[in-house]
Amino acid sequence: MSRPPREKNNRAAAAAEAPAWLTLGRAALILALCVGVFYADSLHSSFVGFDDNTIVAPLLNPGPPAPQPETFVDAFVFGRKMRLWSHQLDVRLYGGNLRGHHLSNVAYHLLASEAALLAASRLLPPPAALAAALFFALHPLQTESAAFLAGRRDLLMGLFYLAAFWLWMRWRDRGGRMTLAGCAAAAAAGVLSKPTAVSFPLMIAAYEAWRGDPDGYWTPKRRAWAAAAAAACTAVVVWAALT
Repeated sequence: MSRPPREKNNRAAAAAEAPAWLTLGRAALILALCVGVFYADSLHSSFVGFDDNTIVAPLLNPGPPAPQPETFVDAFVFGRKMRLWSHQLDVRLYGGNLRGHHLSNVAYHLLASEAALLAASRLLPPPAALAAALFFALHPLQTESAAFLAGRRDLLMGLFYLAAFWLWMRWRDRGGRMTLAGCAAAAAAGVLSKPTAVSFPLMIAAYEAWRGDPDGYWTPKRRAWAAAAAAACTAVVVWAALT
């Protein structure tokens, strides 16, 4: 499937403006080094704040089971299953070694930052995409999410949200049912990490309004596939909230 003229022109212009040495791979490496240096100190932290003591500590020293949410809204807003599952995995891997738990936080933040780079690289030339990803990765507002173990909900939501956006743009350029399925799965995982990810359809709507449809991409068949992906994503979120 050929790419839209606007997309081809944007990519050609970006390639012409970018320094020859700054490939996407090198940009990803620069980003990884910066994240590692800036967040290395968090590996030496213990439990930080009441959230870590009330959310993570009980997994290390299990007590009476927590009360279950009484309504679907409570389950949806406070469930955050992806965060719980990731902490349970950490307990299996590291036990009570908090350095390992904090290492996972830094790793999730790095993955989210790399997802930001991938998404930005489809819209901007490499230097600008790297600058945007560095801004996302190193902004002071990210410190709490990366340093607090319970702040992982933000890291996971950012990772899946940006990955879903990148996969959507990739599907628009190249098609592929597996790419669209990956987008739906990532969007569902984002909502299960933090409910604010329900804004993802608005992100897609804004992107589509900006991009337009000059090549008639949105055939009835593609509309049906997109609707099916959205329905599957919704079904997964509802199932997870009810279980």
